[in-house]
Amino acid sequence: MFEVEKEIFVKYNQDELSSRWLRMKWVKEKEREYRVDKYRGVFDDTRVLYQSSTIAYVYGSPLATGLTVISAVQAFFMQKIHPEKNKRLVELIDLAYDNEIINDELKEELHKYRKFVRNNLPHPIGVNTVTTLGFKVKYKGSALGSSASWTSPDGEPMHPLTWDEVAEVGIEYSCRWLTNT
Repeated sequence: MFEVEKEIFVKYNQDELSSRWLRMKWVKEKEREYRVDKYRGVFDDTRVLYQSSTIAYVYGSPLATGLTVISAVQAFFMQKIHPEKNKRLVELIDLAYDNEIINDELKEELHKYRKFVRNNLPHPIGVNTVTTLGFKVKYKGSALGSSASWTSPDGEPMHPLTWDEVAEVGIEYSCRWLTNT
């Protein structure tokens, strides 16, 4: 029996190491694409958060990646334009746009990420109300309800992201705001 368990353990570790390698390769490709290495040493505190998000992604923790990415975005904007600790992320994104730190396209993308990812990760409404990112379950009848409808927070149709996609989108946005592209 021990040999079967050992075989399963070895196979799992080989698969996981292969997956980590592929995720690390993807991060490095994005960093090269956006020339992130050019900005080494700038905003060191923010860079630590960014690197923590990539490490979380490489080790297969997309939830931690999504949360750390948004913390890095907030720290970057606070360092760059507004050192006040009480500014909300929505305000910081708008201020970054107003100060020409980010372009209109990235502003809209960051607001979507903030709204559908950041707001739903640490603040889900009720137990199991956010099952696929951005979708909230509206129950009819009892709390557990036999019928449920799926809607986005603003009632508009949207395509859900997988956890891995949330992590990848966040890392790509990070590369873009780090390099102002």
